[in-house]
Amino acid sequence: VDEQMRACYEQTMSEWLGCEAIVRQKEKEQHAVALAKCSSGASIDSTTQRIMHRDSTVSNE
Repeated sequence: VDEQMRACYEQTMSEWLGCEAIVRQKEKEQHAVALAKCSSGASIDSTTQRIMHRDSTVSNE
């Protein structure tokens, strides 16, 4: 594999890892909010529905 291909691959992987980190952080934050609501007496059903309905799409841009 030539140097240009390797550099392109590394750039793409770096971008994907960045996207994955953002998604993981967002999910952690949503989970923390859900746990806080559950512990404060909020309805578990409504919290579960919001978590299941989350938008987890990632743009290619």
